[in-house]
Amino acid sequence: MEVLKVREFLSVQQVSKLIGCSRQTVYELINSGKLHAVNLKEKKTIVRRSDIDRLFDRPFVRTPKKEPQPVSEFYTAKEIEEKYFVKYGRLNSIIKENDIPKTVHNGKLLVSKPHIDRYFKQTRSDVSSIIDWYTVEEIQHKYSISRDQIYGRVYDNNIPKQRVGKYVKISKRHFDELFEIGV
Repeated sequence: MEVLKVREFLSVQQVSKLIGCSRQTVYELINSGKLHAVNLKEKKTIVRRSDIDRLFDRPFVRTPKKEPQPVSEFYTAKEIEEKYFVKYGRLNSIIKENDIPKTVHNGKLLVSKPHIDRYFKQTRSDVSSIIDWYTVEEIQHKYSISRDQIYGRVYDNNIPKQRVGKYVKISKRHFDELFEIGV
């Protein structure tokens, strides 16, 4: 350990031993710009000892944790099903997987409106304004592509879709745009 303290240049592993942290933490410091380093031959990262010392010269600033705001707006499960075309079982999975706040009032499931809106905004565009829809069979016939190719394109390009009964409907406009640009 004493040898590391006098060396001018150190590897990431040596830095982690010197300051008592993992190599991953050292890489995080480098990637965040808090610790300066140089890459040699793509595989060797070197840190100057004086840069490590400067790292500890900075004052420690603890960022205060945000207090969670109470949820005041809720959707009923029925409202979510109608707005986002999602079945009750899938809705429960979404709530669990994403830790979305929920409650039960008078026997009805109430789900945080801002959390659900944020989830569906990230996963798909608003489908309420879409009028024309393809079935998977219609796309297969029109473009002569397989079911797997259709779902691959829908997933890769975040094309809006909805389940209606046992059928999946895919936005005509969004899917046709793929072929106009040659995807």
